[in-house]
Amino acid sequence: MSVLREILWERPRRARIFLVAIALAGMFVALLTLVLPAGSPAAVLWLDHHAIPPSNYPFLYPFTIQNLTHLILFIGLGESFCRWRSAVRERAMLAEGLLPQAYEVVLQAHDLPPIRARVAQRHDGEQGFLPGLIDLCILQFQASRSARSPARWA
Repeated sequence: MSVLREILWERPRRARIFLVAIALAGMFVALLTLVLPAGSPAAVLWLDHHAIPPSNYPFLYPFTIQNLTHLILFIGLGESFCRWRSAVRERAMLAEGLLPQAYEVVLQAHDLPPIRARVAQRHDGEQGFLPGLIDLCILQFQASRSARSPARWA
């Protein structure tokens, strides 16, 4: 259960959540298909599931616009879930005080390696925007010995 919590709650990956969202959408459509009788007004409205499809009707159930809309809705809900969990983690990182908070503190070159050691392993392509930004700034400073961006030198 702990592994499942880590995978789906603590650090959800978009690809995993995408697959979970597709599975949930399929289960939702299947549940509605079982609950709503074909041809009923609710089945036609929610699923476009006719008892006898009209002539020249281009869609064959379950491949309908309504079911595609349900699928897109669940994918969007999955993306919102990933962004919400990422925002919670970022908020917690802000509270950790990865950088000094006092206005009078000026970081110097010898202050940066311990800070980088704390943040270097805390980000990847999807998670940890703040540690990644801190790591990138420290690397740029160490490479150029300047706080100015190379684009501003021109």
